[in-house]
Amino acid sequence: MLEFYERVNLMKLDIKKLHEVQYDILVEFDRICKKYGLTYFLAFGTLLGAFRHNGFIPWDDDIDTLMPYEDYLKLMEISSEEWNDPYFLQTCDTDKEYRFCFCKVRNSNTTLITKGLDHIDINQGVDIDIYPLIHLSDDDRERRRQYRRTILYMLLQVNEPPKNHGKIYYYGGKICLTLMPKVLRSKLLDRLKANITSFQNEATEYSYIICGNLEIMYQVLKTAWFAESVNHIFENKFFPVPIGAQEWLKIRYGEKYMDLPPVELQGIKLEQFVKVDLDNPYTKYKGEFYCVKNAKRKDVKNDRWVNYT
Repeated sequence: MLEFYERVNLMKLDIKKLHEVQYDILVEFDRICKKYGLTYFLAFGTLLGAFRHNGFIPWDDDIDTLMPYEDYLKLMEISSEEWNDPYFLQTCDTDKEYRFCFCKVRNSNTTLITKGLDHIDINQGVDIDIYPLIHLSDDDRERRRQYRRTILYMLLQVNEPPKNHGKIYYYGGKICLTLMPKVLRSKLLDRLKANITSFQNEATEYSYIICGNLEIMYQVLKTAWFAESVNHIFENKFFPVPIGAQEWLKIRYGEKYMDLPPVELQGIKLEQFVKVDLDNPYTKYKGEFYCVKNAKRKDVKNDRWVNYT
């Protein structure tokens, strides 16, 4: 039987090299956005890293970006030929088995297989995340309806019940997916997306982010924070951050976001990784580390790799 999540191999993870690969993806994404006049911002831990470290948080393992929904749609329309090899814009249209509510840019010559995606036949290269920023209705009643539609949209898009939001969401989602005919899902997804984004042409006071996480979805953000961008250093270049970045960071990480967390929390969560290979394409591992049938998977303790310096 194959054994997954080999701790010995993962403990040798070169986080600095991973950061280099991710940074190169960000540079390519930035090039495309500049060429087509698209707005985007550094987001979440990447934004925090820009302010606190002028680059990566030393133990961070990904890059997050955010786009106003209109620019997000324009990004989807750009021809795949515009992306330099080996970069690949991963969406539900360009990668048919991909089911997330946001898109990614992948380096197809690398491997970063994560738990939860290892059963899907998709591009499994090192990636950066691109999330859509959606206008939120100013009417409380309509806003609650928008949230409910968003939850249903995420459920149907991912096609799996949520596992980290309690039993009610899990079993409710499971029943919904079981009872709903598959032929109706595509039409309903289109209708839900249209309803969710119906306030884009309105100057609403607040916005929210669709990323598959309910906690983040319910964090109400002021639209004015993202009305403009300013450049901020991130590693070796300047990248755009929202004009209200520091207000957002306080909402997301607390008033003392510039303070370092305790040493014991400064590390990589090993449990999410299945296979990391920064020198070989993910296709090398199909049938071994992803898309494996009847394989016995080895459980991993929630350890952190802290030797990142």
